[in-house]
Amino acid sequence: MGIFGSSEMGDKMGGLAAYPGQHWFLVGTRLADQRATAIMSLIQSAKLNGLDPYEYLRDVLTRLPTHKASRIAELLPHKWAGVRQG
Repeated sequence: MGIFGSSEMGDKMGGLAAYPGQHWFLVGTRLADQRATAIMSLIQSAKLNGLDPYEYLRDVLTRLPTHKASRIAELLPHKWAGVRQG
């Protein structure tokens, strides 16, 4: 689930996606739309949790290749501060 709540809204809009407070833009394919929505949702979640989105994404993307899949929820914005400290 992303900014639209589902990809159905993005499909109805012909592949257009929106970032809150920004202009509409064309993403391209359905897969690109889903990926862009996921990244934009992470950025907004980081902001809502008082995090610097750049710092958060840089750290998470660095940890991701070696992080256990069973513990992936630890990297979500609302839990990330604890993972980063310990």
